[in-house]
Amino acid sequence: MSAIRWPFANMTAEIAPMWTITDLCVDLFLVPMVIWDIASSRRVHKATLIGGLVLIASQPLRLVLSETNVWVTFATWTIGLFGK
Repeated sequence: MSAIRWPFANMTAEIAPMWTITDLCVDLFLVPMVIWDIASSRRVHKATLIGGLVLIASQPLRLVLSETNVWVTFATWTIGLFGK
């Protein structure tokens, strides 16, 4: 089974506590949406604002949750479904 990987070796390097280069790249996808909202309606749409905040807030939350026993057990179980 192949995996899709970022083209750079250091994408998981932290640029701030709990914030990686990958997170920065994901956050940059919000910029064109905000520009579009401002250009088309002269304000940031509520969905863009809420979705963007949820996306940004989920980044450190994912790191915290990924180290819990519940998540590790679930991930191990899921991997077991597809074999090795």
